[in-house]
Amino acid sequence: EGLISTVQGINTGIVSKRRESALARISELQKQLSEEVEKVGGEDSLRSNCLGPMDSLRKSVEKQESVAHIAQAVQEAERALDSGLAKIDEFLKKKQEDSKDDDEPVVVVKPRKEIRPSSLVKSTYLESQEDIEGFLDALRRELEESIARGERIQIR
Repeated sequence: EGLISTVQGINTGIVSKRRESALARISELQKQLSEEVEKVGGEDSLRSNCLGPMDSLRKSVEKQESVAHIAQAVQEAERALDSGLAKIDEFLKKKQEDSKDDDEPVVVVKPRKEIRPSSLVKSTYLESQEDIEGFLDALRRELEESIARGERIQIR
């Protein structure tokens, strides 16, 4: 009995820490998405379409007792962010098409460019100053090209 309750106590602690971390991450993603909806002047339907999945995931994590399921919910939240951003892009395109007939000014939001620094590394490890310089040059080039194209950068 003593060993079982000790293990259960440790497990509960681990789950609580993971849950806390996951909820913080989901809240951050939800905040980013909410700010994007505000920037474009999104209506209630866009807000609920974008933020609804995040709310569901947050509620699910609050009840979850499995570390694996909590981690999976964070991954789903990342995908929900991407999906929400795509919905916002669609909303903007539609709004721009509709406003061609009107004289109403349209909110212009720079296109988003996702950059994953790990994809710029040519080897598994950076082992020399030359490796570091090569990675930093590739990253700098990617960042500068994106800015030159008028994109805003999201680091992943």
